[in-house]
Amino acid sequence: MHDHSGDRVRQFVAPSHFRNPDFGTRAAVMDQLYDATLDGCQECRSVLLDRVAPDVRAVGKLVEWACLIASETYGLPAALRDGGEAEGGVRTSAGFRKLARSGVDGGTVSVASSAECSMQERREAADTAVELVAVLSADHPSSQEPFELAPGEMQLGALCGHFAEQAVIFMLQPMTMQVGTAQGNVEVEDVVELLVRKAGGKPLSTTTLFAPGRTAGWRAQLRLPGDILRVSMPDKGCFYDGTMPTTAAWRRAVAAAGDVVIITGPMADPTCVDDAIWGGRTTYVRVPLALHVS
Repeated sequence: MHDHSGDRVRQFVAPSHFRNPDFGTRAAVMDQLYDATLDGCQECRSVLLDRVAPDVRAVGKLVEWACLIASETYGLPAALRDGGEAEGGVRTSAGFRKLARSGVDGGTVSVASSAECSMQERREAADTAVELVAVLSADHPSSQEPFELAPGEMQLGALCGHFAEQAVIFMLQPMTMQVGTAQGNVEVEDVVELLVRKAGGKPLSTTTLFAPGRTAGWRAQLRLPGDILRVSMPDKGCFYDGTMPTTAAWRRAVAAAGDVVIITGPMADPTCVDDAIWGGRTTYVRVPLALHVS
C-alpha cells in the first residue's frame, strides 16, 4: 500500500477522483501507482505495475488518463504516437503507443485493444502513462506559480505564550485558506501550513518538541511600545505584520534565548491551541527575534 493522501507536505489529488470516480477497486491500485511515481518510490511503483499489468481495463484507463491530461495541458504532443520524447523527456514505450492510437483523439482505449497486448507491453504502457502524467503534473505552469499572499489576506493573529518551558508565538488563523480545482476537489487543505512547510517549517511532535537550530531565513522583530510584530520569511516576504500584546516575563524569556518558536496550524482562537498541538496538526519554526524599544 503506497498512500501519501494524508501527507500535508504534498497534497495528493488522485486522477480517479475526477476522471472516473466509479471505477471500483481498480482505482485504488491505479491511484497508488500514480502516487508512487510522483513520490519517486521505485519499489512500490514496480510492485504496483506488476499488479496492474494483468488488468486489461485498468491499463487501458491509465493510457486514457495520460492522453487526455497531456492534451488538456499542452495540446496533443505528436511524440505520444511516434516514439519520440514527449513533455519532460518521457520517451513513450511501444505498448503505450499501441494503445494510445485511439486515446489520443479523446476516445476510449478498448478492452480488446489492451487484451491484444502482451503482459510486458501492458506493463510498459502503464509505466509510460503514469510517468507522463506525473511529469506533466510537476511541470504544468499552474503548479509552479507561487502563492502571492499579503499578510492581511492570510488573516492571521499573533498570541504570545509559553509551551514546553519556551517562549512561543501562536499564529491564530480564524479562517483556513484552501485551494481547490475546477472540479470542486480540495487540492491544498491549508495554504498557510503549506507555505510554512515549504519555507522550512517542521511538524511539531509532543515527543521530540523543538529542535535547537534556527529555521534558515526567518526573521522577526518586535517594536515597543505598541507591540508591533513583523515576521519575515526566507524569500524576504512578510509572513505577519501586526500587533501582538506581550508581557514583561515573555519578553525577558525571548531576550535570554535570542529567538522564539512560532507555531502555526488549525488554531482559530486560544481554545484550539492544545487540541491542535496534541493532535499532531501543527508546524513550527525557530526564529531570531529582535526587540526594538523607542
